Amino acid sequence: GVLTVRVLQARGLEVQDSGLPFGALRGRAVDAYCELALGAARWRTTTKAQTCDPQWAEEEDEEAMHTFVVHSVSEQTLRVRLLDASHFLRHALLGAQALGLQELPAGGGDTEVELLGEGAAGCLQLRTEWAELVLDEGNTSLQLHRWDVPGDGACAAR
Repeated sequence: GVLTVRVLQARGLEVQDSGLPFGALRGRAVDAYCELALGAARWRTTTKAQTCDPQWAEEEDEEAMHTFVVHSVSEQTLRVRLLDASHFLRHALLGAQALGLQELPAGGGDTEVELLGEGAAGCLQLRTEWAELVLDEGNTSLQLHRWDVPGDGACAAR
């Protein structure tokens, strides 16, 4: 089947110390972007500048979503990383999480992902949609059968 993931928003992000003296960057807004990976497929969002609460997706925003081919729901993992872009330093990891596909809503819907890692803070909200690929009677084309369960659009502040 296929899994479409839409990155909606993040809340409560905090910049990491980055090893600079006296926590020079702590407390500033971040230039956030999200990376998703499933199997060998990787994708990233656009960067949202100078915010601790970035929002990526409007309801039909194609640039905030990606579709992955799923081979095994029980064995595959969706890897999520939220990063702070930098023009001068290495991009800083704000938090990450690995989600087994069986942890995602079976019919699709919203999932709140707690960001993990050293110094991580905040959460990320994703909307997922599952679909099945089906061959037509003559085996000449594929059809996509979607199930969409809209969520409430909330990402709890931390």
